[in-house]
Amino acid sequence: MVVWKVGMMGLLQGLELVFLGVENYVMARGGGAESVIYRYFASTMLDCRCRLRFHGGVSSVELREAAPQTPTGALPSTEEPGELHVKYSVSIEIALPREKVVQLLSDPVHRPKWLRGLVLHEPLRGADGQVGTESRVVFQSGGRTMECTETVTRREPENLHGIPSDRVVHFDREIVAAGMWSAAREQITETGTASTLWVSENEYRFNGLIRLAAPFMRGVFIKQSRQHMQDFKSFAEHGTDVREAKD
Repeated sequence: MVVWKVGMMGLLQGLELVFLGVENYVMARGGGAESVIYRYFASTMLDCRCRLRFHGGVSSVELREAAPQTPTGALPSTEEPGELHVKYSVSIEIALPREKVVQLLSDPVHRPKWLRGLVLHEPLRGADGQVGTESRVVFQSGGRTMECTETVTRREPENLHGIPSDRVVHFDREIVAAGMWSAAREQITETGTASTLWVSENEYRFNGLIRLAAPFMRGVFIKQSRQHMQDFKSFAEHGTDVREAKD
């Protein structure tokens, strides 16, 4: 496996704070209230867009919704009517040579040291990090557990040793969970003999009740993505292990 989807824990923690409250409200009032809430969000969130700027990198967020429907289950990789669509990007500079960075990112042994909440990353088909490999991934946060399936869709170059300095390294993957499809497109660029730029482009699509909470979680997504990138930077540069951090 290569770089994990850095926004995933943002989804989990955002769900704890927002989605469960929305779900409880809807279910306590039955289908009639649910229908009213769906119509309200469909009318107020169409073509909603915003841009956010963060220290260390510019992040853009796009929210848009197609014709209101209420599909259920996991989402396909192509956009369907009724989905809520979220896109954003984040970036960070790391004070290490690019080859060292990609070696640390791609090594599954190091993953729990910088990826908060990771419980399990288990390849189901294929070898870790190779294109086409499917893996079962489990995260835990605040006593809640989230499980999803990851598929590696791009790894360029395949050989991560002796990479030409002018070549951009790409790590892409898709994530599927109940009510959600997402993609992460990582770009690792050499900016100096001992400096590297990591840019992460993220995309989410939601359906079902989770669509109601997603617009309120956009800030959580970006905050958590940046936290994971900062955790990796601290691990790579200083050896900091998030499992030893005091909350």
